[in-house]
Amino acid sequence: MKCNRAFAAATEKVTSSKVKVVSWSPKFDLLAAATESAKLFLFRLITKEKVWVISGPDNDAEIISMCWRPDGKVIAVSYSNPDPGVQFICMETHTRCRKFNLDLEQTATLLRWVDVNCSIQQSFTDLGINSKEFLPNVPIWQPETNQKKKLTANEPVTNSFNVLSICDDMCRIFLLANGLFPIILVDYSDSNILSASSILDLHLNSELSELLVAVTSPNEDGLESTWLKSMHLQTELIDMMSFKAATEKAFEILSLEAYLGEILNTVTEECDVVSQGMETHLINHFAKYAKSTDCIGEDLLQMLIWGSVPYHLRSIFEEHVTKRDIKKLISLTESTYTKIQQDLTLNFQNALMNLYYHLTELKGVMLGSKGVLPLSVDDIQNLLDTACALMFKTAELLQVIDASLKNFNLFFRWLYVRTAQIRKESVDHVALVPNKDMIFVADFINENFSFRSQSDSKSGKQFQLDKVNQYLKNEDLISPTKVENNEWLELVLSKVTLSDSKIIVKPQTNQSLRQLFNNLSDQISNVIRLPKFTDAKSFKSSHKIELFRAISDDACSVRFWTKTQTTGVINRVNCESTYAFGVKNSGDSTEAVMCVPNAHPYDSLSVRFSFEDNSDETVVVRDFQPYNDTTVTLLLNEWGHKFYLAQMKITSVIEYLQQNGLVLRHSTASSLIGTECPWVDALPLCRDVRELDMRQDFVSIAVTGSRKVSCVLASDARTIYPFMMDSRDEEDEDDEESSMSSED
Repeated sequence: MKCNRAFAAATEKVTSSKVKVVSWSPKFDLLAAATESAKLFLFRLITKEKVWVISGPDNDAEIISMCWRPDGKVIAVSYSNPDPGVQFICMETHTRCRKFNLDLEQTATLLRWVDVNCSIQQSFTDLGINSKEFLPNVPIWQPETNQKKKLTANEPVTNSFNVLSICDDMCRIFLLANGLFPIILVDYSDSNILSASSILDLHLNSELSELLVAVTSPNEDGLESTWLKSMHLQTELIDMMSFKAATEKAFEILSLEAYLGEILNTVTEECDVVSQGMETHLINHFAKYAKSTDCIGEDLLQMLIWGSVPYHLRSIFEEHVTKRDIKKLISLTESTYTKIQQDLTLNFQNALMNLYYHLTELKGVMLGSKGVLPLSVDDIQNLLDTACALMFKTAELLQVIDASLKNFNLFFRWLYVRTAQIRKESVDHVALVPNKDMIFVADFINENFSFRSQSDSKSGKQFQLDKVNQYLKNEDLISPTKVENNEWLELVLSKVTLSDSKIIVKPQTNQSLRQLFNNLSDQISNVIRLPKFTDAKSFKSSHKIELFRAISDDACSVRFWTKTQTTGVINRVNCESTYAFGVKNSGDSTEAVMCVPNAHPYDSLSVRFSFEDNSDETVVVRDFQPYNDTTVTLLLNEWGHKFYLAQMKITSVIEYLQQNGLVLRHSTASSLIGTECPWVDALPLCRDVRELDMRQDFVSIAVTGSRKVSCVLASDARTIYPFMMDSRDEEDEDDEESSMSSED
């Protein structure tokens, strides 16, 4: 073959285990590689080091397929047993955002993600609904404990409307709005459509009106036939604007849920520091004293009222508790509780208000969609009730923190003075507690050091000074707020119209803040992350075309791509033409065909290719991928040794047919086998060809025309060789310049 050393080589990538699938980002110079050990590697084009690597969800997991979201910010990865499903991985944070489970625990074998370019590309802002104008601002969460730790969205929100197509191993195709809510299910195992044994590729046009699928199906001769199946999706019967609006709100809800969870985790860590400080400097010493007496509370009250100190209690202050320890506790509780108050007021409550608003908007979309969305209004209402209960519990916690701040300050100041007096040290008069506040100290001692609180079976601790920490544990409150004399609750319970009202949220007295948040997260997971799917059956069959008939040893593959053309002078209209390129390898020969199945509802345009070199060598197409809307990238192999990376333009095929008096043949038959199609010698049409001289075999390629890059996977399945398709090697450029100068 004639080569011109096209395409400049970039730095090769090496993985620790064998690679199964590679895919380029459509928006960034990033390459994702999935290995047999279910690890996902992300590489940059120009460097050899990996950006990050994510292990599989289970040791026995296996990656079957993957694809990028059109904006390049999320990767959808299909895993097989023991935990099948499609997981969505955020490219920036390299974390798993969420998971979509197929029913019957099936495995997704094929993933395709496309943008939608139609009239539903509207948002709430376009409709005059802009929540940012009146909702409280939710500041970026950046805890002081780790300045580098910065919360990002649970899943990067996209402003465009896109559809993820998922094909499972039962030949069913799920179409998901923005990769979230199911729109349509097409079952190709149904004999009324076309009983298929496997799906090779699929293509959904940007108008969501037609689905093209390449399938293999057994025929009456015992051979496997490769078919192109066109199906008209009656999406005009579906309110796509509702799906667009619902997914926008769903992503806002998921992002706010992650935001709330991060704040709650940080607040819990801060509160644990206070509890640990109290245990170290005070509670552990009092616990030892409590083993020898059951009246530690009475002894402390005796110190408070009469000033006398029992012997065992005096030994604690003389040997273990110091002024410095008490001063640390005063500073720790004040600074930490003040910080927690700020976090809950400025961040947590504002985020909760935003979450409640978006839930009400989602409920409104549900009511307006007339049952199209796979959501339940009752489920959304339960989410709203839980969010309200979480708001009330947050307000209750803020009151508890405020009271704890005052009580701890007074108690520790009194203890500080008494410790100094027992140790006969100087006393800071600023720390003295006024006589009018001694009643609060007495109440604190009576509540926390009395006999009834020395043995807490739930916490396993003898004293529970910190009332705040119980709100942040996933268990019922040890000391819930008393509501016996609450006039509002008494009024609600006494009136049937109020007690049965759906707009009045019932107080969750015994539940902690963490329990309510976990309930909210579980409900969001069940309602939004795992929506129920309804088989819409909103499609009707169009036509089918048989491309190949193959025996069991033959390998057939098909790829689709779309070419968009603008027609009209005044009213310019974008027209799409979908091309299908199929290859059948039988031993040492390759048969290829290209057709336009949607050229007309009842016919197709087709042309066949031959790959025969001028020498005696046979050229086989090992793999191929659409590069852009006019070019196909091929991995060619002269049978037995040399490999080539080549590009063939479709425009060159059209020009060749015109120069030789041939035309793309219209065919109304359901099979191209035995029909007269023009034959084209493909190798002369491959203008850019590079010989792969790495002294090894190659098995597959991955390309993207949007970034003008490609790569080939070596036969060892561990080495990936990237290429920049719009550049040439410097050696080749020097050779061309020297040849031109010699000709001059």
